[in-house]
Amino acid sequence: MKHWLFWKEKDVLWPQKKLKWYAAWRLLALLAVSVCWGLALLVASQGSYPLQNLKTFVETPLLAVMNVIPVVFLSLLFYAALARALPAFALSGGIWLGFTLTNYYLLRFRDDPLMALDLLDFFTAMHFKNQYDLMPENRLWAVLGCFVVALLFLGIFARGKGAGKRLRLTILAILLLSAYPLGLLYVSDEVYEEKMANFNHFSPWSDTQQYLARGFVYSFLHSVPDLIPSEPQGYDAAHEGGILESFTETDIPANKKVNFLSIQLEAFADFSTMGMDGVDFSLYNDYHALEQESYTGDLITNIFAGGTVDTERCVLTGSAQLEKNYRKNTNSYAWWLRQQGYTVHGSHPCFHSFYNRVNINRYLGFEDYRYYDDYYLQRVDGGLTTDDILFPEILMWMQQSIAETGKPCFSYNVSYQNHGPYDATASEKNYVTGNVSEESRHILNNYLYNVEDTIGAITQLVEELRVWDEPVVLLLFGDHKPWLGYGNSVYQEFSVDFELSSPAGLRNYYGTRYLIWANDAAKAALGKDFVGNGPAISSNFLLGEVFSLCGIRGPAMMQYAEQIRQTLPVLTSTGYYLKDGTVRTELSATEETALAEYTRVSYYWRNEFLYEKMN
Repeated sequence: MKHWLFWKEKDVLWPQKKLKWYAAWRLLALLAVSVCWGLALLVASQGSYPLQNLKTFVETPLLAVMNVIPVVFLSLLFYAALARALPAFALSGGIWLGFTLTNYYLLRFRDDPLMALDLLDFFTAMHFKNQYDLMPENRLWAVLGCFVVALLFLGIFARGKGAGKRLRLTILAILLLSAYPLGLLYVSDEVYEEKMANFNHFSPWSDTQQYLARGFVYSFLHSVPDLIPSEPQGYDAAHEGGILESFTETDIPANKKVNFLSIQLEAFADFSTMGMDGVDFSLYNDYHALEQESYTGDLITNIFAGGTVDTERCVLTGSAQLEKNYRKNTNSYAWWLRQQGYTVHGSHPCFHSFYNRVNINRYLGFEDYRYYDDYYLQRVDGGLTTDDILFPEILMWMQQSIAETGKPCFSYNVSYQNHGPYDATASEKNYVTGNVSEESRHILNNYLYNVEDTIGAITQLVEELRVWDEPVVLLLFGDHKPWLGYGNSVYQEFSVDFELSSPAGLRNYYGTRYLIWANDAAKAALGKDFVGNGPAISSNFLLGEVFSLCGIRGPAMMQYAEQIRQTLPVLTSTGYYLKDGTVRTELSATEETALAEYTRVSYYWRNEFLYEKMN
């Protein structure tokens, strides 16, 4: 007789008449383990957020059930296919573990959960994996331990093949019959937003926390339809095209064809505006001096601590919401400037594969684009392309382009230097004078040290542009606030207001600054002084603000967007609107109508390419 730990169907302990009970035991064991695993994943899915938030799933058990059902469903599906409990759970549990781990690290690094659309950027995320500390926290070790224990349990007590054909077909039939109604339940906005609204222990003003409030598995499945874009309600291509055709496009007069140099500054933010005591902000003095001779304002973005490409593409296309799945030529302001006789190029000193820029930038109208792996790598000998290296390269390329082509230039660039994470070890300079933890002190010091370096590079760039005979309008803006510690630890220690219902909190979380400066040649050509305080605007209106300041009407989409801006000056994909100094989450009937029309026209602009002759 074999040892009891290695039961098999043919062992004397399990004669033939008891096999059906053993099959039932295996199925029950798989169900029990899958339920427990679904609950364990709730722990890991909270990232570095306090575990006390898990009380909400005790108080609202239906939310826990919504997160457990998909885990059980997948286990049963594999069991019906394989007839074995151990491999069925190993596959299903492993899949959900992979998604949950990705969500865990995104929360830890960027305070941003995993959504279905993020799967399109999987390889981008993999490039960054070596830049962060991937060592799991204790809670994650505990969850991983649970997975191992579950595998051992099934391997010892439910091993072998025990599901007959009839049982497997029955399970499969039940799963198939329930798949459609379950799918409708999980993607329903009404159920997710209203029936499953959860403000216990989670901030109603934080998109990330509201995602976590419903549990990762449920929230992730709810985001799956985003992978398949659908036409906006009431969309009619002929009607939306007619709206754009109603605007008269005029060419830029030859005497107003100034050069445009735009630099999107990675994680660049002016922390002196955020009410942080105990920090020496004199490093911003030169930047503030430049603001005094520029046109400046607040830029409200859709993102926090990551997602550079969102701001980048909203600025270029005029769309308020990022379209990630670019697979063809897409209308943009870059295409229109090419039609106006501009050369259009840019730089980003990071890998060309990130966010598929190597293809998408071409779809957005760039004639040429320089990346780290095909240009800057050789110039920095494998090191980081800092801004004091990047900016002179941008300037040199622009000069060369103007001289060789005799055409004005639109240069759109994205920096990299201030990308997180920031070292939690001592910095070369100390800016923090307040009493905070050593880790937060080092992280903030290292971030500000990089910002000071960027400001020095900006100052040098402006001094060179001052003496140019060619007219140049310079646009500088940050893409998002920086990552500062796991779970926003640095912001928390400095008591930064992130209450999104207030203008200050919204600016602190989603806001950066924009600066528009012109050299004397551009001021003379355009008859503008380029000095003053600009309005708070969202990313999609930024180039419209630049063109308006220059006296250029721009393409029909830009003219239409300027019309919408009079109704909704800060229009983001986050659901927050800033108008007349007030944060709003609900709109008037007139504003709702304008927003719905803008959504339809933006969809037309993204999908009906208008510049075929430029191919």
